[in-house]
Amino acid sequence: MWWEHYTELVTYVGAQGGLPAQNDSTVARVLYRWLENQRRTFDAGKLTAEKIVALDRVGEWVGTRKGNPEELWARRLDELWQFLAERGRFPRHEKARYPEEKVLAVWLGRQRTWHRKGRLRPDRFQRLEEVVPGWNEVVLGRVRSVER
Repeated sequence: MWWEHYTELVTYVGAQGGLPAQNDSTVARVLYRWLENQRRTFDAGKLTAEKIVALDRVGEWVGTRKGNPEELWARRLDELWQFLAERGRFPRHEKARYPEEKVLAVWLGRQRTWHRKGRLRPDRFQRLEEVVPGWNEVVLGRVRSVER
């Protein structure tokens, strides 16, 4: 089954000239989600070397996950703390009004979603609680105080 999806991805990239995006079409959405799953499997260290080599032939498939996911997570947490310290509020996910905040807002929203679904790792939950108390209890984007 994996190789069937991989073949569909190669065909798509050959025809479209790039990797599928989530909102391009129904076919692209399916391939996009499959590729996201491969990225998560890769991050977890469970993607075989054979499959990594095959995906590398398609192009830059790792995307923003390239590098150390632990370092990226820690960097985002530090950026969130700095944002709160400077602005006294959490980042907003309003692209038109606050485009510079979007990356942090999406990252924080993802942490909240994972926590709500029971998928946030305990060590990350603890770090969020230590560094940004109240990160999951926001009212109107305001935070009472920022202490580290």
